[in-house]
Amino acid sequence: MSHHDLCSSITLFYQAREGDQASLDHLYRRYLPRLSRWATGRLPAKARDLQETGDLVQEALLAFLGRMEGFEPRHDGSLMAYLCLAIMNRIRDAYRGANRRPARTDVDSDELAHSDQSPYELCVDAETRRRYAAALERLNEDDRTAVVLKVELAYGPTEIAQAMNKSSPDAARMFTQRAISKLAKEMGRD
Repeated sequence: MSHHDLCSSITLFYQAREGDQASLDHLYRRYLPRLSRWATGRLPAKARDLQETGDLVQEALLAFLGRMEGFEPRHDGSLMAYLCLAIMNRIRDAYRGANRRPARTDVDSDELAHSDQSPYELCVDAETRRRYAAALERLNEDDRTAVVLKVELAYGPTEIAQAMNKSSPDAARMFTQRAISKLAKEMGRD
């Protein structure tokens, strides 16, 4: 196990921002699989002709790592939440681009066997996804992080407590419940 394996994401972030290439590489290796798992199934099928989900994740992560100066993480979970939002923005852009393309007329038999919707789309309709994303962006950083960790990454109270530097799993649970309540209120505004 290397020194970098033992470092928190915040420590790696600051070391990378100061020019430490090994820390930058380790951040990339640490977050790429996490973000790829999170993003799986979120890119609509009609947008997959131009780009795969893995490409979007890799581009978002590389873009962030190339311009870290404006970001100030408060805890380990805030970096993951920020990157998830960056990927969601890229997914929205890919979806908009797919809607502007003319419909294809050449369809092969393999495409007919696949659904036009991703698993994520099958569970949540487009309007709810739009309201969720808009409400999430209006939350403060800590509330947004708690929601992303709980709702999108399925973290438990112990994991949230560790990621957000909360004193206990119960404190993380209460904080997350309040953040989700704020999200629900924000979604009701739309």
